[in-house]
Amino acid sequence: MTPDGPVAIMVRLTARPGCEEKVLGAVSALIEPIRQHPHCLYYDFHVRADDPACFVSYEVWTSLENFRTHLASPFIAALQESARELLEYPLAYDILYSVKPARAGETVPFAEGTQLS
Repeated sequence: MTPDGPVAIMVRLTARPGCEEKVLGAVSALIEPIRQHPHCLYYDFHVRADDPACFVSYEVWTSLENFRTHLASPFIAALQESARELLEYPLAYDILYSVKPARAGETVPFAEGTQLS
């Protein structure tokens, strides 16, 4: 299954013990440049609440081809090279295709009675 349109990507990084702050700093420096990429529709970077060594980005790109081109860009290649000593495992990512894409401005409501905590 390969859609013609946008794809969501989840990237997982696990810092080596003691390298959490270096990984956070390296990736934090890239957040704005990635968000400004003309084919990046959405980018957010997270730290797992239960494990400060685990990081996840959630990204939406105009196409899988454009995401792969982004991965080959010099600044991402440089990050991957320098991060080898900081990461417990190689960078891993999942490619996600929407079952039913939302339209601009559309939200999906929670079921009545759902509580967020």
